[in-house]
Amino acid sequence: MKQTGFVLAAVILAVLLSGCSVQKKQKEGRKPIEYTIIEDDEVPEGFQNMIEEESHTLMCLTWEDEDGIYIARGYGEQETSGYSIEVKECSMQEGIIYIHTSLIGPAKDEKISDTPTCPYIVLRVQEKEKDVVFE
Repeated sequence: MKQTGFVLAAVILAVLLSGCSVQKKQKEGRKPIEYTIIEDDEVPEGFQNMIEEESHTLMCLTWEDEDGIYIARGYGEQETSGYSIEVKECSMQEGIIYIHTSLIGPAKDEKISDTPTCPYIVLRVQEKEKDVVFE
């Protein structure tokens, strides 16, 4: 009985470790791609409407036109002002664009308002007809 538990634990450990190494190998093959952070007045009108509709929830949206792919990432409604979004990765591997962002809270010395905000960021990449994966 004890041997069965040991074997089961060894199998689970092997699966977990192999999953980690596969993920690491996939990230190693990615190539960074150039992107531009787009201001609200530069976002295509139809895409801006989509963003406004979804901005109060966790948001991962894409829009493609002749200028490339627009990628919007939002973190839903926050209780105060002062939040920003950092782009940690914008890369491509095997025809897939990978986006990794993080929400950054207000700095301790920053003056904030108690008005709720919905921070989001819009990027544009020159690629076309690619899938986008948000991480």
